[in-house]
Amino acid sequence: MKEKISKRKTGVVKKKAQSGKAKKIKKVSSTKIKLNKKKLNEKLLKAAEAGNLKDIKTILRDGADINGKNKNNFTALMGAANKGKRNIVEFLIKNKVDIHAIDKNGFTSLMYAAHMGHKNIVDLLIKKKSEINKKSKTGCTALMFSANQGHIDVIKLLIDKGADINAVDNNGHTALMFAVSSSHPEASKVLINKGIDIKIRNKKGLTALDIIKRR
Repeated sequence: MKEKISKRKTGVVKKKAQSGKAKKIKKVSSTKIKLNKKKLNEKLLKAAEAGNLKDIKTILRDGADINGKNKNNFTALMGAANKGKRNIVEFLIKNKVDIHAIDKNGFTSLMYAAHMGHKNIVDLLIKKKSEINKKSKTGCTALMFSANQGHIDVIKLLIDKGADINAVDNNGHTALMFAVSSSHPEASKVLINKGIDIKIRNKKGLTALDIIKRR
């Protein structure tokens, strides 16, 4: 009887050991898959920024997530929009990329394209229903980003497509204030001609004209 009990106990111990081993193997395997996916997503981002469509297709076939993000929540679409790679932006959109994704600062692909002055990409993203008046964590819109850089064509396009010309950021700054603060007189003229309210005051009580006087 003792021998039978002993054998049973041994069998139970073996099963537990095997079960524990299987769990460890599964955990290691899962970790490897995650690391591999992370590397693939990083490769996808680099390929998107470089405009390498052939590599992008290969990386996606290998298992990369088209909406994968790096540590800053930056996506392949953001990278392509930022670098002005329209063909990549088009490809990613056709393959159901999330055009509304935001990075850790709340920036969208539209904001990156507007900031860099890539009018054709801004136009494409708007046509695909990107949120034109979406705000970043600091309250900035695509229009503010373009005004800050003096991208006149982008400013005109955004306003014509429905951008809120009088939107303010978390500090009460308008697109006009960004334009004058960054010394972009032509961009400022465009905003004024388009009807921006020059009387808006920021949280310090200053208008765009006050900011000019202080410079």
